[in-house]
Amino acid sequence: MIKVISFDLDGTLIDINFDELIWFEEIPKLYAEKYKLPIEKAKEKVFAEYHKEKGNLGWVDIDFWFDKFGLTEADKFLSDLKHNIKLFPEVKKSIFDLSKNYKLIIITRASKKFMDLKLDVENLKDYFSDVFSTVHHFKTLKKDEEIYKKVIKKLDINPEEMAHIGDHLEFDFNIPRKLGINAYYLDREKSKHGDFIVHNLSEFAKKIMEIK
Repeated sequence: MIKVISFDLDGTLIDINFDELIWFEEIPKLYAEKYKLPIEKAKEKVFAEYHKEKGNLGWVDIDFWFDKFGLTEADKFLSDLKHNIKLFPEVKKSIFDLSKNYKLIIITRASKKFMDLKLDVENLKDYFSDVFSTVHHFKTLKKDEEIYKKVIKKLDINPEEMAHIGDHLEFDFNIPRKLGINAYYLDREKSKHGDFIVHNLSEFAKKIMEIK
């Protein structure tokens, strides 16, 4: 019997446009202004630095990047742009319906600062009893088997008592299913079909509530 439902955050509950805006548009814009560069040249330099740090914990840490680029007031920067954070349309109803019968949690690779900012949108955090950032809580960018094992142990449940939904085929579907978790792949592009593939969270909620 499923007791806990786990959600990925970005691409599952929150539209990824916010992250793309921050990393690919707004930070390069600040860099261009500070160093008096054309925006395309600034993007070239910023993206090259992103590439160098890929795989390191600092890669998702905005404070790390503001320090590295000589920028200031990261918190104000994020606060000024948080109006761009958007939930997918079906999210609120789906999690509201599921919260009536299940404990809801989040497992995300987002940094704590981004995670907290996003969970404030439409009081999203009110629906979740636990939220795990792999970076903040487990000091890793990976959402691998060990992460799921640690979460299951912390919650004191068996793998089959948890369902997980996310938009990454490997991290949110293949890996948890290997452990016996009832994982579903969220394919919003509708390129795949199958018993454990859904195209929005409304479909997912319906499948979960049909499980005896």
